[in-house]
Amino acid sequence: MKTYSSSGFVNEVEDQIDQRGQKRKIRFFDIPLEHEIPKTLSQTWLPIKVLKNEFRFNNTYIKNITELKSEYCGWRKVRGDGNCYYRAVIASFLLKIFHPLSPLNKIYQFLQSLPKNELDYPSEFIQAKEKITEYISQLYNSSMHGYENRIECFRFLNNSLQDQEFDLNLIRFTRLLSHYAFTVTHHSRFADFFIADEILTISANILAMGTEAEGIELSSCPLGLGITVRQVNIFANLLYNTFPDETDSGDSLTKVNIICKSRGHYDILYSTEDMEKEKYCLREGCYNLK
Repeated sequence: MKTYSSSGFVNEVEDQIDQRGQKRKIRFFDIPLEHEIPKTLSQTWLPIKVLKNEFRFNNTYIKNITELKSEYCGWRKVRGDGNCYYRAVIASFLLKIFHPLSPLNKIYQFLQSLPKNELDYPSEFIQAKEKITEYISQLYNSSMHGYENRIECFRFLNNSLQDQEFDLNLIRFTRLLSHYAFTVTHHSRFADFFIADEILTISANILAMGTEAEGIELSSCPLGLGITVRQVNIFANLLYNTFPDETDSGDSLTKVNIICKSRGHYDILYSTEDMEKEKYCLREGCYNLK
């Protein structure tokens, strides 16, 4: 099976079909060290209990993480370079829709939802959209050729998410979609709440690499992707927010989970429900797939 790398070169993905069709453990990366500093995001899911070590002498923080364990089992570290919100959301989304057990039509629906007219965006954002759209299309087309291909596409995606060039293009792609939602497709839902100067400032912030999302940007991003983001904030107590608002009607492609910790940094959360659906083993760091 051939797929395209983040740089545009064709890669041959190694064929590892189990002819017996038996259930097998699929590990993409070795379990990283707890103190790994990712260049993009952690290679594998880390147990939620590891979060306690970040502020081990803060009793309130420890209490909150213990409470978090009732619903979430794992997390992934995300590089903190001012792009962590966008990185956490888009990486979590792609990992969900390309999982071998996820319905293929979710990828198709997402591709169909992408804007055809990007207006007058800077060239690096247009190029990023073209590269990422082609990448997703290639993986989608390969995924249509059977379950084994779906596994290999998922493996390839996990590797791509570790590539820094791919990562930056993915963030530009996500920022463009967020900006397009704010200024075009969902402009009417925002226009009444902001004056012209505020709209210009928000628009500029969305496209400014290294500028963290805040305020209305936390809604424009999931609207641009057609998804729902559930955000857990750690304060004196856990505070849960859903973007767009929970009362918003309409279908979304999927729900992703993120956590906001100290100084507004975002990481990815892994729910126990998702772990069970995806047949992932935290202890061994592998997927148990047929």
